[in-house]
Amino acid sequence: MRVPTHLLAVLAGLACMAPRPVMSASFDCTPVTEVPKAECDALVSIHGAFGGAGWTDSSGWLETITPASWFGVTASAGHVTGLGLSSNNLAGTVFPAEIGDLASLGSLDLSGNPFLTGVLPDEILGLSLHTLYLDGTGLTIPSTQAFETWLSGIENVRLPGSPVPDPPIHGLLLLASLALAWRCRPRGVCGPGFRSARRCGRPEAGRWAGGR
Repeated sequence: MRVPTHLLAVLAGLACMAPRPVMSASFDCTPVTEVPKAECDALVSIHGAFGGAGWTDSSGWLETITPASWFGVTASAGHVTGLGLSSNNLAGTVFPAEIGDLASLGSLDLSGNPFLTGVLPDEILGLSLHTLYLDGTGLTIPSTQAFETWLSGIENVRLPGSPVPDPPIHGLLLLASLALAWRCRPRGVCGPGFRSARRCGRPEAGRWAGGR
């Protein structure tokens, strides 16, 4: 079956819309003393696997020997404790196993990066996270008992495909009451929702424009 030329052009255009991972430059973690070399190497691997050269903000990455100054990296007591790279144009298909070398990592936020795909590696199971945000990504979580148990022990979790939480009902009621108060003001008060400014002071001026 021959595919029409115009259809091939459309498909090629769609393929070009997705950003391609940009390979990172090499970086030697040997001079780094702020965190263990293994943790620095893990960050470098993440930068490379997730197209770090094309990130929206990659300030400091692979430029200084102080990883705590790299955008999105939090360090405490000589270890990497947090990694927050939400909505930062991350793109990649392989989740680096080196994530497991960030032994003190407590928070991992990769949300809002739709071109970040791949499967979470088993090495991540060794991390004692309290926060894991992966919503808005194309990442896949293995359907195994080990991962289910691990996820159940994380306090704050947002997984790929998680719906946006509904606003509390009392918040909706408050908004409704404020809207009603704005449109149904006392007599003699003009404003949006009232029949006309010329009727201010008249009995019908206090009526809502949608009523009789």
